[in-house]
Amino acid sequence: MLFFSLAATDPVQADAIYTKSGDILSGQLISFQDGLCLFKTRYGVPVSVQAHDLAGLSTDERHRITFANGDIASGRLLHTPDGSTVLESGSFGRAEVASDSITAMTRLFDDKKRDGAENVKAAEPRIGDDSSQQAPLDFLAGSTVLLAPGKLELEWALQYKQARTSHSLMNVGYFQMSAQNSTQLEWATTLRAGLNHDVEAWLSLPLTHTGIEQVSTNEYVRSTSQWALGDISAGLQYQWLRETAQWPAVSLTMTLSAPTGKKR
Repeated sequence: MLFFSLAATDPVQADAIYTKSGDILSGQLISFQDGLCLFKTRYGVPVSVQAHDLAGLSTDERHRITFANGDIASGRLLHTPDGSTVLESGSFGRAEVASDSITAMTRLFDDKKRDGAENVKAAEPRIGDDSSQQAPLDFLAGSTVLLAPGKLELEWALQYKQARTSHSLMNVGYFQMSAQNSTQLEWATTLRAGLNHDVEAWLSLPLTHTGIEQVSTNEYVRSTSQWALGDISAGLQYQWLRETAQWPAVSLTMTLSAPTGKKR
Protein backbone atom coordinates (compact mmCIF):
# COMPACT_ATOMS: atom_id res chain seq x y z
CA MET A 1 0.00 0.00 0.00
CA LEU A 2 1.32 3.39 -0.99
CA PHE A 3 0.50 6.64 0.75
CA PHE A 4 0.95 10.02 -0.84
CA SER A 5 0.93 13.26 1.07
CA LEU A 6 0.83 16.75 -0.36
CA ALA A 7 1.96 19.75 1.64
CA ALA A 8 1.98 23.38 0.64
CA THR A 9 5.43 24.89 0.85
CA ASP A 10 6.55 28.49 0.66
CA PRO A 11 8.71 29.46 -2.32
CA VAL A 12 12.43 29.50 -1.70
CA GLN A 13 13.71 33.00 -1.07
CA ALA A 14 16.73 34.33 -2.93
CA ASP A 15 19.00 35.41 -0.06
CA ALA A 16 20.06 33.57 3.09
CA ILE A 17 22.09 34.27 6.21
CA TYR A 18 23.91 31.78 8.45
CA THR A 19 24.72 32.76 12.03
CA LYS A 20 27.48 31.39 14.25
CA SER A 21 24.83 30.08 16.64
CA GLY A 22 23.57 27.73 13.90
CA ASP A 23 20.53 29.69 12.70
CA ILE A 24 19.70 29.65 8.98
CA LEU A 25 17.26 32.25 7.67
CA SER A 26 16.09 32.68 4.09
CA GLY A 27 14.47 35.83 2.80
CA GLN A 28 15.65 39.13 1.40
CA LEU A 29 18.63 41.29 2.28
CA ILE A 30 17.27 44.77 2.97
CA SER A 31 20.44 46.63 3.91
CA PHE A 32 23.95 46.07 5.20
CA GLN A 33 25.61 49.19 6.56
CA ASP A 34 28.12 49.93 9.33
CA GLY A 35 28.43 46.26 10.24
CA LEU A 36 24.68 45.78 10.77
CA CYS A 37 22.70 43.43 8.52
CA LEU A 38 18.96 44.08 8.22
CA PHE A 39 17.25 41.00 6.82
CA LYS A 40 13.60 40.34 5.96
CA THR A 41 12.59 36.74 6.63
CA ARG A 42 9.86 34.81 4.84
CA TYR A 43 7.81 35.05 8.02
CA GLY A 44 7.45 38.78 7.43
CA VAL A 45 9.50 39.86 10.45
CA PRO A 46 12.75 41.77 9.73
CA VAL A 47 15.73 40.80 11.86
CA SER A 48 19.02 42.59 12.47
CA VAL A 49 22.28 40.71 12.83
CA GLN A 50 25.71 42.11 13.63
CA ALA A 51 28.40 41.31 11.08
CA HIS A 52 30.62 39.59 13.65
CA ASP A 53 27.76 37.14 14.37
CA LEU A 54 27.54 35.98 10.74
CA ALA A 55 28.98 32.63 9.76
CA GLY A 56 27.86 32.76 6.13
CA LEU A 57 25.86 34.77 3.64
CA SER A 58 24.44 34.09 0.19
CA THR A 59 22.82 36.50 -2.26
CA ASP A 60 21.03 36.00 -5.54
CA GLU A 61 21.88 39.44 -6.95
CA ARG A 62 25.20 41.20 -7.42
CA HIS A 63 26.31 43.57 -4.66
CA ARG A 64 29.09 46.04 -4.03
CA ILE A 65 30.78 44.68 -0.89
CA THR A 66 32.98 46.65 1.50
CA PHE A 67 35.26 44.80 3.94
CA ALA A 68 36.63 45.89 7.30
CA ASN A 69 40.15 46.37 5.88
CA GLY A 70 38.85 48.82 3.25
CA ASP A 71 38.77 46.40 0.29
CA ILE A 72 35.83 46.72 -2.11
CA ALA A 73 34.62 44.00 -4.47
CA SER A 74 31.53 43.37 -6.62
CA GLY A 75 29.77 40.08 -7.18
CA ARG A 76 27.48 37.45 -5.67
CA LEU A 77 27.98 35.69 -2.35
CA LEU A 78 27.60 31.90 -2.32
CA HIS A 79 27.45 29.56 0.67
CA THR A 80 29.30 26.28 0.12
CA PRO A 81 28.38 22.93 1.73
CA ASP A 82 31.47 23.08 3.97
CA GLY A 83 30.13 26.29 5.57
CA SER A 84 32.40 28.84 3.89
CA THR A 85 31.31 31.95 1.97
CA VAL A 86 32.57 32.45 -1.57
CA LEU A 87 32.51 35.69 -3.56
CA GLU A 88 31.72 35.05 -7.23
CA SER A 89 33.02 37.99 -9.27
CA GLY A 90 33.11 38.55 -13.00
CA SER A 91 36.57 40.11 -12.65
CA PHE A 92 38.60 37.54 -10.72
CA GLY A 93 36.33 34.50 -10.50
CA ARG A 94 35.67 32.91 -7.10
CA ALA A 95 37.37 33.75 -3.84
CA GLU A 96 36.64 32.72 -0.27
CA VAL A 97 35.76 35.60 2.06
CA ALA A 98 34.98 35.95 5.74
CA SER A 99 31.38 36.95 6.33
CA ASP A 100 32.15 38.57 9.68
CA SER A 101 34.57 40.98 7.97
CA ILE A 102 31.89 42.54 5.76
CA THR A 103 30.91 46.06 6.86
CA ALA A 104 28.60 47.21 4.03
CA MET A 105 26.76 45.86 0.99
CA THR A 106 24.95 47.75 -1.78
CA ARG A 107 22.95 46.04 -4.49
CA LEU A 108 24.05 46.67 -8.08
CA PHE A 109 21.44 47.20 -10.79
CA ASP A 110 23.36 46.48 -13.98
CA ASP A 111 22.09 46.22 -17.51
CA LYS A 112 21.20 42.61 -18.29
CA LYS A 113 22.89 42.82 -21.68
CA ARG A 114 26.30 43.12 -20.03
CA ASP A 115 25.70 39.76 -18.35
CA GLY A 116 25.11 38.08 -21.73
CA ALA A 117 21.32 38.22 -21.81
CA GLU A 118 21.04 39.90 -25.19
CA ASN A 119 17.58 38.60 -26.00
CA VAL A 120 15.86 39.34 -22.72
CA LYS A 121 12.32 40.54 -23.39
CA ALA A 122 11.41 43.80 -21.72
CA ALA A 123 8.96 43.41 -18.87
CA GLU A 124 5.43 44.65 -19.35
CA PRO A 125 4.82 48.03 -17.68
CA ARG A 126 2.90 47.88 -14.43
CA ILE A 127 0.93 50.44 -12.51
CA GLY A 128 3.31 52.62 -10.55
CA ASP A 129 6.37 51.83 -12.68
CA ASP A 130 8.38 54.59 -14.35
CA SER A 131 8.29 54.65 -18.13
CA SER A 132 10.65 56.28 -20.60
CA GLN A 133 7.93 56.59 -23.25
CA GLN A 134 6.73 59.99 -24.39
CA ALA A 135 3.70 61.29 -22.55
CA PRO A 136 0.51 60.97 -24.65
CA LEU A 137 -1.10 64.06 -26.15
CA ASP A 138 -4.63 62.76 -25.65
CA PHE A 139 -5.17 65.06 -22.70
CA LEU A 140 -5.06 68.08 -25.04
CA ALA A 141 -8.11 66.94 -27.00
CA GLY A 142 -11.20 67.65 -24.96
CA SER A 143 -9.52 70.19 -22.76
CA THR A 144 -7.93 72.95 -24.82
CA VAL A 145 -9.48 72.12 -28.20
CA LEU A 146 -12.40 69.67 -28.24
CA LEU A 147 -14.28 67.59 -25.73
CA ALA A 148 -13.96 63.83 -25.94
CA PRO A 149 -16.98 61.97 -27.37
CA GLY A 150 -19.82 61.75 -24.87
CA LYS A 151 -18.31 64.35 -22.53
CA LEU A 152 -20.29 67.38 -21.35
CA GLU A 153 -19.00 70.67 -20.01
CA LEU A 154 -20.99 73.54 -18.51
CA GLU A 155 -19.51 77.02 -18.52
CA TRP A 156 -20.62 80.29 -16.92
CA ALA A 157 -19.44 83.74 -17.95
CA LEU A 158 -20.10 87.13 -16.38
CA GLN A 159 -19.64 90.30 -18.42
CA TYR A 160 -20.18 93.94 -17.48
CA LYS A 161 -20.29 96.91 -19.87
CA GLN A 162 -20.73 100.63 -19.24
CA ALA A 163 -20.99 103.52 -21.70
CA ARG A 164 -21.39 107.25 -21.08
CA THR A 165 -22.16 109.82 -23.76
CA SER A 166 -22.59 113.59 -23.76
CA HIS A 167 -24.64 115.67 -26.20
CA SER A 168 -24.33 119.25 -27.36
CA LEU A 169 -27.11 121.66 -26.37
CA MET A 170 -27.71 123.45 -29.63
CA ASN A 171 -31.49 122.90 -29.64
CA VAL A 172 -33.42 123.59 -26.48
CA GLY A 173 -36.63 121.66 -26.05
CA TYR A 174 -38.89 120.31 -23.35
CA PHE A 175 -36.38 117.55 -22.58
CA GLN A 176 -32.99 118.25 -24.01
CA MET A 177 -30.72 115.32 -23.06
CA SER A 178 -27.24 116.35 -22.04
CA ALA A 179 -25.81 113.02 -20.85
CA GLN A 180 -26.64 109.35 -20.98
CA ASN A 181 -25.19 106.50 -18.93
CA SER A 182 -25.80 102.91 -20.06
CA THR A 183 -24.86 99.73 -18.17
CA GLN A 184 -25.23 96.10 -19.14
CA LEU A 185 -24.64 92.99 -17.03
CA GLU A 186 -24.69 89.69 -18.88
CA TRP A 187 -24.72 86.21 -17.33
CA ALA A 188 -24.13 83.57 -20.02
CA THR A 189 -24.50 79.81 -19.61
CA THR A 190 -22.86 77.61 -22.24
CA LEU A 191 -23.23 73.85 -22.63
CA ARG A 192 -20.57 72.02 -24.64
CA ALA A 193 -20.86 68.41 -25.80
CA GLY A 194 -18.40 66.18 -27.63
CA LEU A 195 -20.08 64.42 -30.55
CA ASN A 196 -17.08 62.49 -31.87
CA HIS A 197 -13.31 62.83 -32.00
CA ASP A 198 -13.45 65.76 -34.43
CA VAL A 199 -16.78 67.51 -33.79
CA GLU A 200 -18.07 69.41 -30.78
CA ALA A 201 -21.42 71.20 -30.36
CA TRP A 202 -22.28 74.05 -28.01
CA LEU A 203 -25.35 76.04 -26.95
CA SER A 204 -25.21 79.45 -25.24
CA LEU A 205 -28.07 81.06 -23.30
CA PRO A 206 -27.39 84.62 -22.05
CA LEU A 207 -29.41 86.59 -19.50
CA THR A 208 -28.90 90.36 -19.51
CA HIS A 209 -29.75 93.26 -17.24
CA THR A 210 -29.73 96.63 -19.00
CA GLY A 211 -29.97 100.02 -17.32
CA ILE A 212 -30.21 103.46 -18.97
CA GLU A 213 -30.04 106.80 -17.22
CA GLN A 214 -30.57 110.11 -19.03
CA VAL A 215 -29.94 113.59 -17.67
CA SER A 216 -31.54 116.72 -19.18
CA THR A 217 -30.38 120.32 -19.22
CA ASN A 218 -32.53 121.20 -16.24
CA GLU A 219 -31.05 118.28 -14.31
CA TYR A 220 -34.14 116.18 -14.77
CA VAL A 221 -33.22 112.52 -14.61
CA ARG A 222 -35.12 109.63 -16.09
CA SER A 223 -33.97 106.01 -15.96
CA THR A 224 -35.12 102.51 -16.74
CA SER A 225 -33.79 98.98 -16.31
CA GLN A 226 -34.87 95.54 -17.40
CA TRP A 227 -33.95 91.87 -17.18
CA ALA A 228 -34.24 90.11 -20.54
CA LEU A 229 -33.14 87.00 -22.36
CA GLY A 230 -30.30 87.61 -24.78
CA ASP A 231 -29.76 86.14 -28.21
CA ILE A 232 -29.53 82.35 -28.05
CA SER A 233 -26.61 81.00 -30.07
CA ALA A 234 -25.44 77.53 -31.01
CA GLY A 235 -22.65 76.16 -33.10
CA LEU A 236 -20.40 73.35 -34.20
CA GLN A 237 -16.62 73.18 -33.96
CA TYR A 238 -14.73 70.86 -36.29
CA GLN A 239 -11.11 69.99 -35.67
CA TRP A 240 -9.38 70.26 -39.01
CA LEU A 241 -5.80 69.55 -37.94
CA ARG A 242 -4.82 67.75 -34.77
CA GLU A 243 -2.31 69.21 -32.34
CA THR A 244 1.27 67.98 -32.16
CA ALA A 245 4.23 68.73 -29.96
CA GLN A 246 5.32 71.49 -32.39
CA TRP A 247 2.04 72.88 -33.78
CA PRO A 248 -1.34 73.79 -32.26
CA ALA A 249 -4.62 72.38 -33.49
CA VAL A 250 -6.61 74.14 -36.21
CA SER A 251 -10.41 74.07 -35.98
CA LEU A 252 -13.34 75.47 -37.97
CA THR A 253 -16.40 76.96 -36.22
CA MET A 254 -19.95 77.51 -37.49
CA THR A 255 -22.27 79.65 -35.34
CA LEU A 256 -26.05 80.17 -35.53
CA SER A 257 -27.72 82.96 -33.57
CA ALA A 258 -31.46 83.34 -32.91
CA PRO A 259 -32.72 86.94 -32.35
CA THR A 260 -34.50 86.18 -29.10
CA GLY A 261 -33.20 89.27 -27.31
CA LYS A 262 -34.88 92.67 -27.42
CA LYS A 263 -33.70 95.38 -29.77
CA ARG A 264 -32.24 98.39 -28.02
